Amino acid sequence: MVFVPFTGIHNHHKNVTFGAALLASGTAESCNWLLSAFKKCYGREPRVVVTDQDPAMKKAIREVFTTSRHRLCMWHIMKKVAEKVGPTLKKDKSFRQRICDIVWTDASQSEDFEEKLKEIISDFHLTRNKWLSNMYAIRNDWIPAYYRHENMSESHSMNVEQVGVIKFSIKDLDVEGSVLREVLFREDDMEIKCSCGRYEQYGVLCRHIFLVLKMPKVETFPKKYVMRRWTRDVVPRKTVTSVKENAEANQTVDGVNKVVREIMIGTEYIVDKLSKDMEKLALYRDKVKGDIAQLDEICGSSQPIQKKDRIATLLGFKQPDKDTVRAPVGIRTKGCGFKKRIKSTFEQVSTKQPRKQRTCGICGSHEHDKRKCDKQPEAS
Repeated sequence: MVFVPFTGIHNHHKNVTFGAALLASGTAESCNWLLSAFKKCYGREPRVVVTDQDPAMKKAIREVFTTSRHRLCMWHIMKKVAEKVGPTLKKDKSFRQRICDIVWTDASQSEDFEEKLKEIISDFHLTRNKWLSNMYAIRNDWIPAYYRHENMSESHSMNVEQVGVIKFSIKDLDVEGSVLREVLFREDDMEIKCSCGRYEQYGVLCRHIFLVLKMPKVETFPKKYVMRRWTRDVVPRKTVTSVKENAEANQTVDGVNKVVREIMIGTEYIVDKLSKDMEKLALYRDKVKGDIAQLDEICGSSQPIQKKDRIATLLGFKQPDKDTVRAPVGIRTKGCGFKKRIKSTFEQVSTKQPRKQRTCGICGSHEHDKRKCDKQPEAS
């Protein structure tokens, strides 16, 4: 059977497993069913899906995850480089270093990648390498230089023609061959944007922006650029979770999620605006408490939903009243081992029966055997 894990990366760039599946076959139909089940369970599509070059999975992603961006895994492709370029270049450290420098980076532009790749192909005589030509043809799907400007976190646009926008050109002197970075800054509302796109990619402001913020001696970090996922409020609150879980039908889950997001974003905006005025903030808090009390009077206090019922609602089926799964019949197969508990060495020694001592066959003494016994049997 085909094992398919769903692995993502959380905010600290560590792997986290969302789920896994066992498929009877790796066909496009099986992958289509699997992705549909995943989408139904989570209620949304991932922003980006990274896979190997499996054609069945590629087709299923295109049909099921219609809004997701599909990218190919660089690790799987780069792993094949050694066997595709021949034994000579496989051992060439210069070739490996140069090819890695233009692939494993999100700092270079697409023009830089193409220029340096042409140099590598020319220097190492790879013009007729068919596999390398095929990988170049699909470069938009796996080379970061071609999708480095795609927003992975949030989209912040700035009109350059607006009054008060200052343009900075910054170059990293400690990085060889680095290009100029353009930073736009408007001080009146703390709008700032860098051409490197690090904030749009990872949700973290780049060092070019921090350098610009230091020039006018900005001492307060712009709160609008602190994404929710970096705060302790990233874990959904109980009330928000219950709203999503109480959706009566699967077709309403997307609508509920959209409304919940709008409410949360609006609440955060209000709190951020009132955070500098304690009196107005307290008034808003009292208003929220009053709304909660009024809602409890109208709807009544809702009972907590059990975990198995929440999962059943998301998956669209009802839990059976009785378990119909029986315990499998035990079958001893080759290599299955023993069912007895493995004892420790100390336990084996302590429970081991003492060795039976030899005794004389004539008198029964433990001091000697019958060959040395003084009581010899009488001859008949």
